[in-house]
Amino acid sequence: MMVAVVSLLDAEHSKIVNGIIDDLERIFGLRGVKITADPHITWLICEVEKLAQLKTYLSEAAGQTNSVRVKTTGLGIFPGEHPVVFVPVIRADGFNQVHAELYRGIRTFSRNTINFYDPDNWVPHISLALRDTTPKILPEIISYLNKRTYNWDIELNNFSILRSENNQFRQDTTYLFTSKPVVIN
Repeated sequence: MMVAVVSLLDAEHSKIVNGIIDDLERIFGLRGVKITADPHITWLICEVEKLAQLKTYLSEAAGQTNSVRVKTTGLGIFPGEHPVVFVPVIRADGFNQVHAELYRGIRTFSRNTINFYDPDNWVPHISLALRDTTPKILPEIISYLNKRTYNWDIELNNFSILRSENNQFRQDTTYLFTSKPVVIN
């Protein structure tokens, strides 16, 4: 089963990001980023045979993790046939340590961990547009998004499992950094 391990954004920043995503849909018809329901930062994507093993690991990890403050700035683009437009998250020591521990721990029982999430390659970000973008429309999107600033200070306080189902990522379980699971249906 393909899963993403993410941290969902707090209510304030989720509202801001969803507002931008809604504007991009209204103005440019972009809906691809809505493959996930909630704005988040992805720690890694991998394939697991036993979801219960991942849940146990994340519950334990959440119980040993303090909230992590991250900062964002600017806009970024992953180029390609369908460019990804995102807000970069600045990598800092505490944030990098949490990522490296998660990556190492989850790799011990997962398969096909996507290389982009290797600690040496990881570019943490908050996606604004993906899948239905094109190089042709990209300049208009950037011109529109360039009217805002993206200097956010966000507190991450959870690990959440998003399961891949029918080309969508659906929330499964969220573990607050107090180690209490919250099941989302």
